[in-house]
Amino acid sequence: MDTNVERAQKPWILVTHDSPDPDAFACLWFAVRFVVGDAPYEIRSVRAGERLPDGECAGCHTLHMDTGRGQFDQHERELHRASSFKLLVEEYGYAEDPGIAPILAMTVAVDNVDQMAWTDASYVLKGLRFYYKDPESKQIDWDAAVIMANTLLNILYDQARSRARAAKEWEEIGSLITLPNGLKLAYLGFKPNLRGAAYEAGADVVVWMVPRSKRFYPIIQLGRGCSLKLNALVAEIRKAEATKRGISSRGYLGVIGSMPQFGGWVLHDSCRLILCGSRSHELTEETEFPTLKPHEILDITKRVMGGLTHNV
Repeated sequence: MDTNVERAQKPWILVTHDSPDPDAFACLWFAVRFVVGDAPYEIRSVRAGERLPDGECAGCHTLHMDTGRGQFDQHERELHRASSFKLLVEEYGYAEDPGIAPILAMTVAVDNVDQMAWTDASYVLKGLRFYYKDPESKQIDWDAAVIMANTLLNILYDQARSRARAAKEWEEIGSLITLPNGLKLAYLGFKPNLRGAAYEAGADVVVWMVPRSKRFYPIIQLGRGCSLKLNALVAEIRKAEATKRGISSRGYLGVIGSMPQFGGWVLHDSCRLILCGSRSHELTEETEFPTLKPHEILDITKRVMGGLTHNV
């Protein structure tokens, strides 16, 4: 009988079919991240519908995934809306993990031949065989393809987990402010991670601050379904900055782009985003940072956006 120590020391063989598809890639990723732990492992492939001979599996833990007729293969079993990945995560108790959800949905859609957007992650996984093909020998570097697939799936998983944490935090502390014209405004303070949850909650306008040492970068953005523009708001912000800086605010202040005399405030070309500093444009000069305080920015936003004509 194996002891726990002996089981931990046993190597794993992870088996899927030749020329893996998104379902097979997902199975391999899950096994590497959640099943094998610190134990050594190797990845093997077989023709679809086949298995490794028992003799090659001796002394190892072996997982056959999406290979045909096995425990973790959905084909020819008349299962409804299934995938091999789905069977695998259910067996190991991860089906309710929020990070698994988008990957699970993708594998089910692919294995059920659903119509999918051309930018879906499944097409990236399908394209790895072409990206890692030697142009002369036509041989595919499947080891490199698996590494890249694992990276992509790790990103999908971690982002989904982050969104789930933000949604839970929003439920605990988030709230919407209803402006006089019916617009819903969410003020996130210094919690930019909650912006996605705020949009999902129905926010038309979201205001948040990104901490930068002893300063901050303010950001104001419209929700996906809001058809208004932010020209009037950026004009009022620049006017308020001019007052605090003791400079003139003559002329039209709602222009797209920046007006450096009022600091680093920028109105994006879409007229749906206002910001003063960002990861791609770090502020370096003291005069670029906002002189307005967070509560002043919020008050201006509420006043201006609440006075716009808005069909609710």
